[in-house]
Amino acid sequence: MTKKITEKQKLTLWQQRQEANFYASFLLGGTPLQPGPEHPGLPHLQALHYALFQDVLEDAGELRQVDIQLGDTPCCHFEYIEKEGNALMQALEDENGLADLPLALLTERLAWYYCELTVLHPFLKGNGRAQRMLFEQIVIHAGFDIQWAKIDAESWRAANQASLEGDLSLLTAAFGKVVSERQESA
Repeated sequence: MTKKITEKQKLTLWQQRQEANFYASFLLGGTPLQPGPEHPGLPHLQALHYALFQDVLEDAGELRQVDIQLGDTPCCHFEYIEKEGNALMQALEDENGLADLPLALLTERLAWYYCELTVLHPFLKGNGRAQRMLFEQIVIHAGFDIQWAKIDAESWRAANQASLEGDLSLLTAAFGKVVSERQESA
């Protein structure tokens, strides 16, 4: 018998994860305004994963060594994670880290990269949190703000599932909710 959690408990978990991501970015020497390197690579994603999970996962920051799938979607074969991950991060760098894009195009490209990284699924556990932290950094370096609190966990999961089935529209819309123009402080 499985116990269902309440909507309030789901919201609390979602908020706690956001706080953990924020804290981990500080552990890596970032600030809320300029976290992480401007052009992150796969080793940086591994460092984020390690910072988030070093106290709870024995293999924190290490690329997975087995094949897995998300539902019916097979993830990248483990022997190709490093090669494909580096190629994906190089493509992101070739697009200047998505800097200088208008917001609408930015959300489309974020959705594409997020889906690709989800299918890569470099770690056995904790991919989603590490990815969200990485994407916070990408968005901030691109000159925008991101607030995960603007979307609920269930909508986020549904958008990710649709992207795995080839439909990026929900994930693009989800990024459209959480990413906004940066507000200059007075």
